[in-house]
Amino acid sequence: MTKTFKRCVLFLFLSLPLYSQEKGAIEGFASLWFLAEGESIATPLKIDIPVLIEIPFSQSPGFVSVRKSSFSFEGEMKIQAELSIFNICEHNDIGCLKTYFLAQVKLSGDTQSFCGSYFGKEDFFPMPVFFCSAYYKKGFLGITFHRKRFRE
Repeated sequence: MTKTFKRCVLFLFLSLPLYSQEKGAIEGFASLWFLAEGESIATPLKIDIPVLIEIPFSQSPGFVSVRKSSFSFEGEMKIQAELSIFNICEHNDIGCLKTYFLAQVKLSGDTQSFCGSYFGKEDFFPMPVFFCSAYYKKGFLGITFHRKRFRE
């Protein structure tokens, strides 16, 4: 075989989508809260809502996987939160060595907001830690995603 032929075979092999059956799971908790104006500490509305979402990994450039989960609270205030997580392998990333993750939260109900953050694999698992909030009647309604229970 010639060097050119070997290079062509290698290029074709690397160009094929190589799907992996591996999955990752984020596992942690979500807590809904209200922070009144002038206060430093938020008042919990609903705490330690279990979050478990499996997301497949891939070795295929251009691969994007999306999974969703929803949370809600109805009391004096109504708030719904939809968590979307994305596993992203860029088009030019052969072997998906630079895969990154995106966590987005859409708040609706008595307030509306849209928040998100990008994470590397090391920061994303076992649970991305971040919060999202929006102004509501002299304060903020929000949700925090955390790895450990609020009350242990």
